[in-house]
Amino acid sequence: MRPGFGIVFIILLFFTAESCKHSVSKPVAKGGEASVSTGDNQPEISFTTTEHDFGKVTEGEKVGWYFTFHNTGGSDLLITNASASCGCTVPGYDREPVPPGSEGTVKVVFDSSGREGKQFKTVTIESNAKQLITKLVLKATVIKKE
Repeated sequence: MRPGFGIVFIILLFFTAESCKHSVSKPVAKGGEASVSTGDNQPEISFTTTEHDFGKVTEGEKVGWYFTFHNTGGSDLLITNASASCGCTVPGYDREPVPPGSEGTVKVVFDSSGREGKQFKTVTIESNAKQLITKLVLKATVIKKE
């Protein structure tokens, strides 16, 4: 190993750590800012189900599912991000704030191309709710195309 590599690594590590300290984000809704509430007035996200099993899927097939959620809290709920555990899974979500008592959806599409056997994929939902992160789970058994 070259002697300069260790110094460069330490410098990069320092800058990475410093940039993480200053990373602050606020959920922003179309047309303005969404408020982040505290206490009893805070939004709450409640999914009808957090897991879906597609069963048997033929390799190459794209399948989708809508996860429905309700805002059971006291102020507007805003999903700020949805990310999948794999590039074969693409989440989409309502960008508008969901008022108390209303419902919204998270659509997830799984592309079985290049996959075979049992599949287990997760989607991480971030929001301004009391429970900041919710995990959604997709399962499928991909049958090889003949």
